[in-house]
Amino acid sequence: MSLQPGMNPLEGADERQKMAERTRTAMKFRDNMARGIPNVGGFDPSSLMAAPQLRQDATMNQANMVSSPYFEANEKAAEKTNPMNAASQEPGRSFLMKYIGK
Repeated sequence: MSLQPGMNPLEGADERQKMAERTRTAMKFRDNMARGIPNVGGFDPSSLMAAPQLRQDATMNQANMVSSPYFEANEKAAEKTNPMNAASQEPGRSFLMKYIGK
């Protein structure tokens, strides 16, 4: 490259460096997209179903774990249930049986 009078060879070096960095970033992005969209969310699904039976047992046990502290309170509340409530539903039940044909 021949220098002309008054021309600084370092002039515009920052711009060229920025352009080169953007080009490298774009090429890296294109290469990543060619391999598939990377998992950038931080979620690792590799062990999601590693032991499905254990996960299913844990899920089935959740209801018991949540309600166990209230077991005694629920028993006491059930003792206070009026047994006449069930008897008062009887006319509705017979109507329902006739309605569904049984």
